[in-house]
Amino acid sequence: MNKKIIVMHRLTPEVDLTKDNIQNQTVFLELTKNILETLNIYCHSVYSSTLMNPTNQRTWSELIRKDVMDKYHVFLAQLQVTSGLTKGQTVLPQPPRDSLPSGGASGGSGGAGGNLIATKDRVHVLEGAVITWTKQIRHVLKQDPDMLLKEGKHPEPSAELQFWKSKAMNLNSIHTQMGIDGLKKVLKFLEANKSTYTTPFSRLQKEVEEAREEANDNLKFLTTLTKPIKDLGSDTIEFEMLDKTFN
Repeated sequence: MNKKIIVMHRLTPEVDLTKDNIQNQTVFLELTKNILETLNIYCHSVYSSTLMNPTNQRTWSELIRKDVMDKYHVFLAQLQVTSGLTKGQTVLPQPPRDSLPSGGASGGSGGAGGNLIATKDRVHVLEGAVITWTKQIRHVLKQDPDMLLKEGKHPEPSAELQFWKSKAMNLNSIHTQMGIDGLKKVLKFLEANKSTYTTPFSRLQKEVEEAREEANDNLKFLTTLTKPIKDLGSDTIEFEMLDKTFN
């Protein structure tokens, strides 16, 4: 039971629940605690395939097909980001599968049944992904250990250690994601098509490496103070013994 969530859903919100109608007016659902991760898997593996199946799109016009899929891909990207944030991670959402480059760097625009996005549209979609990644990475890079002080709060010494632990984990995760084949192909494709976004993103990658090295170094040395900091915040330590905490 500790690993599950019980949800009660009212079928008709405007109807007051009574002991006589509660059985017909409510639905009980059993969910896992990692519901966002489960939803993310289902949306990518099940619903995406269903929506992208040409058989299911037979009655759609090209305008409707593009509008539905564009909005669904935005939803998938937001879901990936939100799922990552619940774990304290920055997840760089991958572009739609049919826009990812395959084969050569210039990624031709042909394809059976018109399923492949034309080069111009593909560049637009992939540049949108790079813009999203840039915003996410910039948000992590601008995080400052003095933020709590600037907000008028009075953090304990452990907050500094927790800050660098979180930032190091985030930057290490971003570094790993930047090394995956899919992201490299996106940048290579955009560079081949003379996109103006590749050069700034390359500079951003260097900033990530520098910030990552700083965060890992700070965490490495601050970790040696974990026990003294814990003792300092203990309710049991006597005031007269505080000076001996860091001996």
